Amino acid sequence: MRRSDAALCAIALLTLAGAFAFTWQPGLASLHDDSVSYLLMAQWYAPFQAVPASVAAAAPLEKYPPLFPLLLALGGGAFDWRIAHALVAASFAASVLLLGMHARQLTASSMMGAAAALVYAFMPGAWLNLKGILSEFPYMALSFAAILAYERQRRRPPSHRAAILLGLLLAGALLTRTLGVALLAAIAAAEILRARRAPDPARLRPLAWTFGVPIACAALWYLLRPATGEDAYATFAGRVAGDANTEGATRLIAMAQANLAAISDAWFASMLIFWGEWWKPGFLLATALGIIALLATVRRGAQGEMDALYCLAFTAILVAWPFPGQMLRLAFPVLPLVMVNMLWAWQRLLLRMGVEGALQRAPLAAVLPLALCVPAVLF
Repeated sequence: MRRSDAALCAIALLTLAGAFAFTWQPGLASLHDDSVSYLLMAQWYAPFQAVPASVAAAAPLEKYPPLFPLLLALGGGAFDWRIAHALVAASFAASVLLLGMHARQLTASSMMGAAAALVYAFMPGAWLNLKGILSEFPYMALSFAAILAYERQRRRPPSHRAAILLGLLLAGALLTRTLGVALLAAIAAAEILRARRAPDPARLRPLAWTFGVPIACAALWYLLRPATGEDAYATFAGRVAGDANTEGATRLIAMAQANLAAISDAWFASMLIFWGEWWKPGFLLATALGIIALLATVRRGAQGEMDALYCLAFTAILVAWPFPGQMLRLAFPVLPLVMVNMLWAWQRLLLRMGVEGALQRAPLAAVLPLALCVPAVLF
């Protein structure tokens, strides 16, 4: 094993230990998020304990995707919330490892993979989100794994086995968070752009498995889930459509502006937590890094790169979602990917400039986000 690969594994293991210590508690960090809903569903799914009557009455009213509560139920976290927190912590550590592997694959640099994992492990936004028994980190582990699987499949001859594996990962993501639909949209867009440049009919049959598996799994869930209760996603989407119909474009523009501002704040909170006045060095550095990351993501999206298209599709959905106050949590699943694009842009710049030892020097760019993240986490 190369030192850089060992470093990536060590970062993931240290993250696991730190996350366990940080989250190990018998109670909830907050009653004002979705943790209660997930635990209700988990207790209803739990196969080895009697379900309280209150839970049996309330759980069928919940419409959240089932995979995370099922993980809690089968993992023992439905009634022992220390285990539930531990499962979330383990998902965080897994996502750190998978993000590092993605960065390594993107940049062809093991050192860059370790650097990206280290920055993500120190992002304050990760630790702020870690306290809840929520589905973000299991979703991030599954979505990063799906991105890795797709990129590896894309560079090899089409394989039905690889296509089915990717389909299962996409199904897992979609059944963990409904926003996983952005992954399917990104793969579809990437394949359309690829087909326009270099048609390859041999890819069509494996792609049928890639899309068919998650769509079939989602359809089965919608068919089997309880019919009682309100579907919050349908209600919120209907509310947005109703507002657009009655108030016109003005309402949609105002909502988009509010959500874009909230997503911007989510970036700053994920890097700094608190940033104070605009002229402070931390705020200016986070702004510069954010602009570079955004431009790199748009650039790679325009080139048909699936992970960048996924970030853009995910963000586009959030822009139309009527909850700007929750963007620190909602937007976080793509912020580490956007950060990786910033590191990629720095590497490309050094290579284009012909800097000697560019591949070895490029990971040093991680010092800039670390200068923001480490003090915010430790102090």
